[in-house]
Amino acid sequence: MKTLMLVLFFYCFTPAWAAAPVDTNIAGASLIGGAFNLINNTGKQVTERDYQDKYMLVFFGFTNCPSVCPLGLSRMAKALKKIDNFEDKITPLFITVDPERDTPERMTLYLEQYHSYFVGLTGSDAQLEQVSTAYRAYSFKSQDPNSDSYSFDHSSMIYFMDKEGRYITHFSNQITVDEMSSIIRKNIEEK
Repeated sequence: MKTLMLVLFFYCFTPAWAAAPVDTNIAGASLIGGAFNLINNTGKQVTERDYQDKYMLVFFGFTNCPSVCPLGLSRMAKALKKIDNFEDKITPLFITVDPERDTPERMTLYLEQYHSYFVGLTGSDAQLEQVSTAYRAYSFKSQDPNSDSYSFDHSSMIYFMDKEGRYITHFSNQITVDEMSSIIRKNIEEK
């Protein structure tokens, strides 16, 4: 019942841009993305400026995620493999919503399942809240009342940002891998 209520809440209060079809001219796009100061999966402090020479695919999740994250990261990896030499053009970022468990080392091992070029980012609760708010990403910690275990409900959008960190578009689960790679390819070839 609690999960149903969360789904209904998220559905009812999802902003219109999140449900919109993929369009690179979405009103309010400048409201998505922004500055951040986090730790990457090698333990180095980074900001958004460290990635400004390439396009970014940004996804929020956690390494203990049973379904949303494996699906999203797998889709990202498959779409990127369809783009020649994507490593020279695009940085895929995985920003944790679970800094308590997602250490840089844990994220490195987790992301290697998808592609060794994926970058994991973590930080303090305040830092992660700031970047989550900047990207309009949703996450909610759900604690098991009968144990110490917990999980997260979280958004599944993949954000596509330009070389200056500006929002281009987002990809929902309804976009196919072929459509995603086509949109990415079109944007990086036009610039």
